[in-house]
Amino acid sequence: MTKYHYSVVSNSLFDIDASAPNAEIAIVGISPGSAQTKLYEHGRGPEKNNQKCAFAGSMRENLYLMLNSLSINKLLGIESCESLWDNGVFGKAVFTSLLPNPVVRTKEEVESIIKKWSRLEEMADKYQEDHNDNISGFYISQISYNAIKSNENLKQNYMRFFNRIKSTKKLRVIIALGTAYNVLIKAINEPIGDFAFDGSIKTIPIIRIPHASGANMEQINAFLYKSNNKTFMHKKPKNFSSIKVKKGEVLYVDAVKKLKSIMQKQ
Repeated sequence: MTKYHYSVVSNSLFDIDASAPNAEIAIVGISPGSAQTKLYEHGRGPEKNNQKCAFAGSMRENLYLMLNSLSINKLLGIESCESLWDNGVFGKAVFTSLLPNPVVRTKEEVESIIKKWSRLEEMADKYQEDHNDNISGFYISQISYNAIKSNENLKQNYMRFFNRIKSTKKLRVIIALGTAYNVLIKAINEPIGDFAFDGSIKTIPIIRIPHASGANMEQINAFLYKSNNKTFMHKKPKNFSSIKVKKGEVLYVDAVKKLKSIMQKQ
């Protein structure tokens, strides 16, 4: 049986944990990946790097289209969620991850890669060179609740997320992408170590939407198609009987139900 190690990239190499004390929504992923790390610039600071890197690449368009389809833009009083990363609007949302520092899952024999190289680019290049592996697979995209709970390094990484959410006092909605929803719900109901959210967090709607990755377009298109607003759609889903399409439609319906009460207060 292959034994894996989880190594956490240090703050000195990657830090986009930006404060957003007045944010009304939180967008939560699992952990930053290559689309984020390749845009990171040392010396730019967490806030500017968050603005540049958070949910970067094709994920960003998919994400803001899904948010618009749920009328999150109206909830925030903006024309489109596309502007959430723009100066003047940035700060209305907190962009974060359950594990804010990138995490690399390596086989035991290559764990030394993380310790040997001092910059993200060097670590990734060395991994790709030695293992002929696609760099998109260098950082984790999924992780189990139990893996976080049983690993001290991952727990310390999760603590940054916990503190960020606790310090954002005006949250009205938490939007979790893909499997981040499952892990977050478990972490709220079965606290990881001493990191127990108080009762107020349970009054905030936690919405699950499809992961915004380009690899998940079938589910994203189904989610957008269900909104019945063609301006949000990439294209009509091809196979309405597929599991992914049905899942995307169900996620949209569930999200609308959860958002209904706070939308009525607008």
